[in-house]
Amino acid sequence: MKFRENITRIMKNFKKPMRLIITPLAFAFILALAVLLVLNFAVGDIIGYGSILFMRTEDYGQYDADNMFEPSSKESGTVNIKDIKFPSYERVYGEIEIHSANIHCPLIYGDSTRALWRGACQYIGSTIIGYGGTTMVAAHVNRHFKNLNQVEVGDFIKVTTTYGVYLYKVSYTGVHFAYDNSVYDMNRKDENLVLYTCYYEQTALGNVKKRFFVCADYFSGPLIDKGVTG
Repeated sequence: MKFRENITRIMKNFKKPMRLIITPLAFAFILALAVLLVLNFAVGDIIGYGSILFMRTEDYGQYDADNMFEPSSKESGTVNIKDIKFPSYERVYGEIEIHSANIHCPLIYGDSTRALWRGACQYIGSTIIGYGGTTMVAAHVNRHFKNLNQVEVGDFIKVTTTYGVYLYKVSYTGVHFAYDNSVYDMNRKDENLVLYTCYYEQTALGNVKKRFFVCADYFSGPLIDKGVTG
């Protein structure tokens, strides 16, 4: 009987310090997990990490072997629409250069989470470069468009595609709420370019509600001739 009582007493004495260790560790683990989830979903736009917790390592590359493109050197005139291979979703079909803001990154068709880690991504509801209309392109503020707010009116944006080299002159820059569509006109028929990224104040907390927009008008480059059939 004494032996059993001794064993019981030892077990009780053992469990008490274990509880003192395990309980704080469990609490710390749950707290850390909660913080990670908050960063992932609530403030992901601020720090540019979006859904980073659920992405594979190989998703972070700027280019991959089958996503390279052959740049065209054509700078003027027109290009036959039949000679253009339209980009497929998540494929690189050009690159964007803004010397004044030290921006040089791939242009990708489609703005999926995966694509946004690789470069500047075009909204597929907008026209491709040179087609005539509004082309909308976005990128993460802590990656490819981290210096976008340094762009000023009068600066030039160079876009090189597989079928031509284009220049756009910046006509407007400004901060607007994300869903303020007064900044651009998707019904425009003339060639123009809109770039944007997240914008936040130092005191921002939670989802970023504002965007920094750069609007630019067509300056040069081979426009796509949609009427050519031969």
